Amino acid sequence: MAIRRLLGGNGPSLSQVAYGSMRLSEAPDRLRPIEVLLRLHDAGIDTHHSSFEYDSYPLYLDTLKQLSQTSRSVAHIVKLAEPSFDDITFDAGRLVTAVDDRLAELGTDHIAVVQWMVRTPDPSNETVTLELLHEQRSEIASAFDQLKSAGKVGEFAVFPYTNRFGIAAQQEISPISLCGYLSLFERDSHELLATGAPFIALRPFAGASPSVESAPEAVNAEADPARRYEAALRYPLLHPSVATTVVSVNQDHHIDLAIKVAETGHADLTEFEKVSQRVSERLVDAV
Repeated sequence: MAIRRLLGGNGPSLSQVAYGSMRLSEAPDRLRPIEVLLRLHDAGIDTHHSSFEYDSYPLYLDTLKQLSQTSRSVAHIVKLAEPSFDDITFDAGRLVTAVDDRLAELGTDHIAVVQWMVRTPDPSNETVTLELLHEQRSEIASAFDQLKSAGKVGEFAVFPYTNRFGIAAQQEISPISLCGYLSLFERDSHELLATGAPFIALRPFAGASPSVESAPEAVNAEADPARRYEAALRYPLLHPSVATTVVSVNQDHHIDLAIKVAETGHADLTEFEKVSQRVSERLVDAV
């Protein structure tokens, strides 16, 4: 069975590999979406990441309903922005409404983790987002606490877009968990990991980019293709702050890989640092 980790000392219990629903619609015709979720769930991968913004969301909701009819339950990580692109201030009422909407859609009374984001009409303008965070920190923290006290949300994990925002969130709303891209070839989050905050890792295959195909050169030059992906999926779990790594798997061999790593992955900070160093050295040599 999949090993479980806590998001922080008293945080939600998550399977250390989580299913990312974004590409559920890409499952091959011979493999029905419900079969994907059943195979993962029966191996202990019962943590799902979803967003109402994904094209696959209606299919995911339908498949989740089928799963619930088998008396299987899910720990949800839900992606939500407040404010989003149309607003420039945080509004607690909008956040509560968004959470309530997701609870109703998912057919549950509890979201394990909300992946929280601050967007605004120009999310690249860090000055605006940092000012919002500072000026509304009490309102934001109060809204989070109320949703947690009501039992609607277990924890909030900020997806910061920039490391500066993530570190500022630690200072303004502490304690708060973090969420970000972490793979062999996306390692900007190392600065955030250094804060010691509980962490949810996203995109272990680097968004299925060609980078993953060259992962063996960074980890083991003799590795076969299957081991390339295994090394990439294991890498985030080596860091002890990582509670789970979210991966979209819909092919038989990737499902089997997710199950294997979920059952055997382990934290080892020394190994994480050694692998990171090897990757850095290989990339420098390749330039």
